[in-house]
Amino acid sequence: MSSDLKSKYRSFIQASGRKNKKYKFNNGLYQTHFGDSRYQQFEDSALGLFSHKDHKDQVRRKSYYRRHSQVNNKKEAIEKERDDPDRPSSKLLSHMFLW
Repeated sequence: MSSDLKSKYRSFIQASGRKNKKYKFNNGLYQTHFGDSRYQQFEDSALGLFSHKDHKDQVRRKSYYRRHSQVNNKKEAIEKERDDPDRPSSKLLSHMFLW
């Protein structure tokens, strides 16, 4: 994002109003809904609204990263999925804030 846009727009996460979605990321240019509210996650570090669905199971977490990004951990998955910093995918946001 250019420095002009960075000063104009601010990124934030809020609860999603979309059916079966946990959160919405908005940076003033794009919005992305992410996380399925019907399912558990490793740990909700976004706003904590779905922390009652945290399982904190390391084996499930590792399986999630292998299944979705073909890597073994969070750091590698985020590096692999980071394409456009201005418009993060729902996959990347889930990696960052839910898994």
